[in-house]
Amino acid sequence: MPNIFISYRREDSAGHTGRLFDRLSEHFGKDHVFMDIADIHPGLDFVDAIDKALGSCDAFVVVMGTQWTSIADANSRRRLENPEDFIRLEIARALQKNRRVIPVLVQGAAMPGPQDLPADLKKLCRLQALELSDTRWDYDVSQLIKNLEMTSGKIRTDDGKIPVHVPSSHRLSRWLLAVAAGVLLIGGGTAAFLLGSRADLKVRDVVGGSGEKASRAVGEHNPRPGTDFASGRKVDGEVAGKLDARGGMAGQQSEPGPGALSQSKGINLLAPENGGQLLLVPSDHWLETIDGKENGFWIGGEAVYAFKDERQATFGTFTVLIPETQNYNVKEFELLAGNDSPTGRFESIGRFQTQNIKFVKRPYQEFKFPPVHARYLKVKILSSHAGSREALAYEVQLLGTLN
Repeated sequence: MPNIFISYRREDSAGHTGRLFDRLSEHFGKDHVFMDIADIHPGLDFVDAIDKALGSCDAFVVVMGTQWTSIADANSRRRLENPEDFIRLEIARALQKNRRVIPVLVQGAAMPGPQDLPADLKKLCRLQALELSDTRWDYDVSQLIKNLEMTSGKIRTDDGKIPVHVPSSHRLSRWLLAVAAGVLLIGGGTAAFLLGSRADLKVRDVVGGSGEKASRAVGEHNPRPGTDFASGRKVDGEVAGKLDARGGMAGQQSEPGPGALSQSKGINLLAPENGGQLLLVPSDHWLETIDGKENGFWIGGEAVYAFKDERQATFGTFTVLIPETQNYNVKEFELLAGNDSPTGRFESIGRFQTQNIKFVKRPYQEFKFPPVHARYLKVKILSSHAGSREALAYEVQLLGTLN
């Protein structure tokens, strides 16, 4: 049986959490479900008790109601802003210990954005959440139980992670997980995820860098609660197939992935195999936008790309991968062209907007503009679909020819 830790705020969701605790205790046994307030005996140190519980827990459930982020103390300061707030402490410790953290939404609450959370909790907004609706409570809780059962009988690795159990019938999912595990072993483990952009620019002449990749659904499988990405949902294939596959601006049609570029549109000037490179980046996560792996990263600010040997190129099409609907997908961005130097003068090509939806046949949304002759391309992130200045980005392409 998995050991489950439930985190909640009494003023926010005591009723729903108590109801959930009863159901989980009935299914897994009371000895396997820890709810902080009820299970800490008088005279015990709160932090020590939390650490002890986390030391043996397999899953950490965070119950969030509509007031979870806004509840304030006697001085009208949000409790989340207090580094000694117990709820903040226990969640931060769970994230640090690499426990499986599952956000559970009640009362119709929405997942908080990165702007709502302190630095040590920002990773929380990237985790796939599960909603418990009053109108379908039994079904929703049964889905949570199924996900919690996947941690049953698993042995934690040295870094605190629990291997993921996938039913044998899910052969494709099991194969993908095996591939992912191999990548982690080769790379020596997952690198630290850096949220947000730094003010200082790094001059780069090769594509590289590191960063923790934000997990996303593969094919038609929805992300499991507790995996990266908040409030994400897949677009129904039948519905999406009836939609006009257009990009963010009128007349801008989406484009297939890197392997399906039309010869008439030239090459992808940003691809490393074609000599593309990043010269100025506010964070290493930008380097992943042209690595061809199509993984999601948080980026912000602006970055400067160059073409092969920093030669001038002619281009008129830019594409952005939108693999699924996410609140924090890139929404608005600006393209600028320059010929002087990576830090020289740039002129705006235009501002563009993506549609927050996956077009199944052509997930790359295409943005066209009159042909431009330049040596450098600057991409500036203006907003996500959630309104934040940082956004999730996957892969970008610039179609054209070298001069």
